[in-house]
Amino acid sequence: MAAPSVSTIANAKPVVAGGVLRGPLQTPLPTDASTSFDAGMKRLGHVSEDGLAPEGERSTNAVRDWGGDVIAQLQTEHSSRFTFTLYGVFDTDVLKAAFGDDNVVTVGGKSTVIEDGAELPHGAWAFDMRGDGGKKTRICIPDGQPSNVTEASMVAGELQSLTLTIEAFKDGDGVKVYRYYDDGSAASVPLLTSHTPSSLATAGGDLITLTGAHFTGTTAVAFGGTAAGDFTVINDTTLVAVSPAKTAGSVNVVVTNATGASATHAVTYA
Repeated sequence: MAAPSVSTIANAKPVVAGGVLRGPLQTPLPTDASTSFDAGMKRLGHVSEDGLAPEGERSTNAVRDWGGDVIAQLQTEHSSRFTFTLYGVFDTDVLKAAFGDDNVVTVGGKSTVIEDGAELPHGAWAFDMRGDGGKKTRICIPDGQPSNVTEASMVAGELQSLTLTIEAFKDGDGVKVYRYYDDGSAASVPLLTSHTPSSLATAGGDLITLTGAHFTGTTAVAFGGTAAGDFTVINDTTLVAVSPAKTAGSVNVVVTNATGASATHAVTYA
C-alpha cells in the first residue's frame, strides 16, 4: 500500500469553459481527460456551488445456508446517476436539456418552451473538471437521460435555476459511465481548440488568440511552417501570437513546447 501523499488527492472545479456538456445520442466522446470534445457537445454554462452530485447505488441480496451463514451476495440492482443545478435559463441549450429539444424554439433571443409530459430524450453527457496542481477529472456518459427535472422558486433574492438528474444507461459495450483521471504529472504537448479572430490578413501582423491547453513553456509557434512574428503565453490555456505573412487560404498552426508539437489547427488567411 502506498504511503499517504497529497499528490493523490484533489478538489473538483469546472474547467474554465464550463463543466457540464450535452450532445445528441451517439456523439463521439473523448477517451481521456484532455482531448477536445466533439463540436456536437454543448457546454451548459454556470452550475451552482453544489457542483456535481453522484447518486448511483448498488443493491445485493444476501444468500444464507441452513446454518444462517451468508454464503453469497447476489447483486440485484445497480444504477449510476448524477445531479446538478444549471443557472443559464436564458440559454437555449440549457432549456433543451431540461425540457426536450423538440419543445424549445428560440428566435432572435426569444425562446418558447412547451411542456407536454413526454419522456426527455437520451443523449451524450459529460462532466469536465479540474483540480489543483494540474489534475483533471472527466466523466463521460454515452447514453444518459434526465430522470428528474426540478425548477427553483422564482423569487427576487435567488437566481432562476433548473436541477437535473441524469440516469446513465449501458452503451453498446455494456458500460454506463467512463471516468478519466489525470494527475497532471506527465508533461503534455500543447492542445489547440479554438482561435480568434476567424481570419487573418495575408500581409501578416495580426494578433491571434489561441486557446487550448498546455501552453506553459511554449518554445515556438508556426503558421504553415513559418514562425510567428512574436508570441506571448498568457496562461496555460491562452496564447497570443503575431501572424506572419501568408497567401490566402487555410494554414495549419502548430504550437511546440519541450514535450513536443501540437496537432495541427487550421486558420484562414483572407
